Amino acid sequence: MAAAINSRAHVAAGSVIQIGARLAVLLLSLVLMGYLTRRLGTAEYGRYAVAIVLMNWLAIGIAAATGGATVRLVAGQKNGRRYAVSMLQMVGMLATLLAVIIALLAEPLAQLLRSPNIAPLLRILSADFAVGAIAGIYTGILVAQGRYGRSAMTAVAAILTQLLTALFLIERGLLAAGACWAVVAGAVVQLVVGRWASGIAFFSHDRVPFGDLWGHTRLLAGAQLALRISQNMDLLAVKFFA
Repeated sequence: MAAAINSRAHVAAGSVIQIGARLAVLLLSLVLMGYLTRRLGTAEYGRYAVAIVLMNWLAIGIAAATGGATVRLVAGQKNGRRYAVSMLQMVGMLATLLAVIIALLAEPLAQLLRSPNIAPLLRILSADFAVGAIAGIYTGILVAQGRYGRSAMTAVAAILTQLLTALFLIERGLLAAGACWAVVAGAVVQLVVGRWASGIAFFSHDRVPFGDLWGHTRLLAGAQLALRISQNMDLLAVKFFA
């Protein structure tokens, strides 16, 4: 009975921490958005916004690969640590490959959206594509481990780093490029903090076969794929058809 009460108390405390962290992230995000819209101006902010939305939409491949199953596999399996390592490595390889492809195809993608001036931004954000995907897995691992405070800390550290980096770079004249580099900086900090907080090494041989991992994640992949396709398509559609 006491163990059950303690477990419920831990979950409740974790929920409170998560809510507080999300509010902090929301507040810092609003501050960042206000600063970007005011400091970049309409044209530069438009470049930044289109590039960000396109990269978020392209992250559909990562969603399909993981299927949102990180928490379920790590927390619900006897060999959760091995599943965590496998998920990190699988997502890391896939995201890095896609990031290289995006960087190489930045010009055609920008031309497709009739926004050739976003190609340099896409090349910058391709780094965030790879780093951010791995950082996201680390965040899921922390939740699965019940380390809610540390999970919240990674999100807050990431947005705070992004805000401070944007202030530093944009004030030095980098404008939209500086805002994109700030996104990359936030992802790097989130990855580093997640690696430290979780204690799960990326380069480890203690893992399950990728085939076994995919067997667990594929059932959720379709739902995640459909959800990501439906998100943020309006802005890309406007850019394509306008």
